[in-house]
Amino acid sequence: MPVIVLVAFSSMIITISYSWRIYPFRLGGLGGVLGEGMEMVRLGVAFVFAGILGSGAEMVIRSYLNVSGGLEVVGLYNAGFMLTVTYAGMVFSSMETDYFPRLSAVNHDTAAVNITINRQIEISVLLLSPMLSILMLALPLLMPLLFRSDFAPIVPMAQVAVFSMYLKAMSLPISYVTLAKGDSLSYLILEIIYDMLLVALIILFYDCWGLFGTGLALSLSYLVDLILVYVYARIRYRYIVSSSVLLYAGIQLFLGGVAYWVTFAGSSAVYWLAGMCVCTASMAVSVHILRKKTSLWDALMRKILHRHD
Repeated sequence: MPVIVLVAFSSMIITISYSWRIYPFRLGGLGGVLGEGMEMVRLGVAFVFAGILGSGAEMVIRSYLNVSGGLEVVGLYNAGFMLTVTYAGMVFSSMETDYFPRLSAVNHDTAAVNITINRQIEISVLLLSPMLSILMLALPLLMPLLFRSDFAPIVPMAQVAVFSMYLKAMSLPISYVTLAKGDSLSYLILEIIYDMLLVALIILFYDCWGLFGTGLALSLSYLVDLILVYVYARIRYRYIVSSSVLLYAGIQLFLGGVAYWVTFAGSSAVYWLAGMCVCTASMAVSVHILRKKTSLWDALMRKILHRHD
């Protein structure tokens, strides 16, 4: 604990020492830094509080699993959750760092907001889908490398939970529009609804199908969350999903479904051969579309620069 605190404190001191050279710290009441940053403070409070509620939901889930199945089930659930949600979450975090400022910069332009959200969904789906299909099929190999053989039951749970990351790639860019619009209360309410839904589904599905049910509940909760945030954004902010998003997501979800179907193959030769074909197809689709879109974007930029010249 002292090491964690000292590292965080050292990082804070270094950051402040460099940032103050450009932006000196000053307090001027409501007319100064406090007043100027109050909107950001409200968004930050909502974001942090949503994170606290999410952690609370996970604590409730683990407490229930501990009571119903024991510490062994909790350990298996944590391992499966880490293999799917946590690892893919690192990719989402890196994307959000660039995405949220771009979305906030155009938050008063409905057309620009729609374009920004749809492009982010396209990029997220195209970049993540090949990785997710590979993860789904490689889990039988990854599990013995990362854990002991006692953790073998997490493979079916993690494989079905991978679909939650496909759905999160589509729901996360939409959910951030509430923060970009400064509507912190709506963001918080939507997060609370999702947390309550997740807890209820995992409790219900674990009672029905055990550890596999928790993975199924994760995917179903993200599906409901996607529908909920889309309907809210459609009504409140006039967001319209593009046809290209539906097409790309449909193709990659279909290939993800095929990859999951391959996991039931009895023969190892069929498993790996079919799995390699599916992963290659998913990667080829993503690379082809990304190259095509990059070429169109370069052509558009050249045309804009030519007009300025």
